[in-house]
Amino acid sequence: MHKTIVLVAVLAAAAVAAGQDRPKAPAKADVDAIQGSWVASAAEVNGGPMGVESLKLVRLRVEGDKYTWQINELGPERGTLKLAPEKKPKALDLRCKEGNNQDRTLPAIYRLDGQTLTVCYELGDGERPKDFKAPAGTMRLAVTYRREKP
Repeated sequence: MHKTIVLVAVLAAAAVAAGQDRPKAPAKADVDAIQGSWVASAAEVNGGPMGVESLKLVRLRVEGDKYTWQINELGPERGTLKLAPEKKPKALDLRCKEGNNQDRTLPAIYRLDGQTLTVCYELGDGERPKDFKAPAGTMRLAVTYRREKP
C-alpha cells in the first residue's frame, strides 16, 4: 500500500509539472481570436474623433506573433505583438522593428468582443493606458477595429 501512495504522489506531481508548460486557455483564446486583418471603424486622438480620411488609413494585421500596423501615410510599421490577457485591463505590447516607431515598444490595452477589437495605444513615453480614452494633451490613440472580411 505504501508503494501505491508514493506512486500516486509522484504521478500527481508529474502531472502538475507538465500542466505548467501548457498555455492558459484564455491567453490561447485571445491569441487565436486576434489573428487576421482588422480595419478601423472609429478612433479617438487628442480628445476628439479622428478625421474620416485619416481613419481610412488605420489597419492592423496579425499573423502569429507578428503584426503590421498602418496608422498614417508614413507607411506601415512591423514588429512583434505580445498579449497579456490576465491583466486588468488586458494588456498588449507592440515591439516595433520597422517603421515610424522603430526600436520602441508601445504599451496598450485591448478588448475583444466577437468581431470587434478595441485598442488604446500609448504612442509617447507615458504609461500603459488604464482606459480606452485618448484625452487632449496625451499621446494616446484609441481605436475600434472590425474584422476585415476575406
